Amino acid sequence: MMSRDFGVDTACAFSTARTTAEGKPYRSMPDTPELRTHYGIPPGIRKGLGLTIVLTIVTTLLELESYPADELIELRLTRWLTEINFRHLKITLKMDVLKCKTLAGVRKERLVFILVYNLIRVLMLRAVRSRGVNANRISSADSSRGCLNERRSRFRM
Repeated sequence: MMSRDFGVDTACAFSTARTTAEGKPYRSMPDTPELRTHYGIPPGIRKGLGLTIVLTIVTTLLELESYPADELIELRLTRWLTEINFRHLKITLKMDVLKCKTLAGVRKERLVFILVYNLIRVLMLRAVRSRGVNANRISSADSSRGCLNERRSRFRM
């Protein structure tokens, strides 16, 4: 069955392991859970050199009308971009290692990172609006640098 925009939806059943890695039986896992697979080429997603990306999603959301494939793909791509942005910020802002030792200190440190993240996103939004480009095509470092340059040019006489 074809989805609304692209790809192929199929229903299938997979056999599952009867026991955990430790040899204990699963309590509530069915022997053959019903799953839905969807594969296709997301519109607008292309890899370099003209190569195409084919995306496959496996889900237990079986109702096609309630959970259209194009919405599941869009949600997955949005999550993927969010994960990339958080990874980039963790590296750029050195958020991957927290410095504080107490729970209160860690909470404060996380709140500061969230504040900085939101400020950077505002800068990125301004840069996107002024240049008319896609928000996912502009980096946080470039937008911060551009904002600083804009501020400097305003204060020069």
